[in-house]
Amino acid sequence: MKGVILGSIAAAILAATGVQAGTAASGIGVSLCGDVYDAYSSASASGRDALVTAVGQWAFGYMTGKNSGLPQGSWKDVGAVGADTTGALIIDQCGDYPTLRVGEIVDVIYDALPSLNGSS
Repeated sequence: MKGVILGSIAAAILAATGVQAGTAASGIGVSLCGDVYDAYSSASASGRDALVTAVGQWAFGYMTGKNSGLPQGSWKDVGAVGADTTGALIIDQCGDYPTLRVGEIVDVIYDALPSLNGSS
């Protein structure tokens, strides 16, 4: 199931080269993807792990915040993929789209997640 979700998310990101962030982002979310990817590329193995975790945790907080601004029946299942898997996916996509902001990548991931109530 996670593989199917990740495949859908990756496809959505590939189609979103001009996407604009739909809501305000802060922290890691306003960082340019190119800067995050460069930091990841030049980090030690433990630094890379820490960055993947930080990006993944920020993304989950951001997506949870997006859910809280919507009626409960519209919530997305942010637990459909793991934080480290999501962090790694974001950093990977940042390498392909260095001019986007991290929050823009996360918006695409959020939109591709299944609904928490079981409908798409």
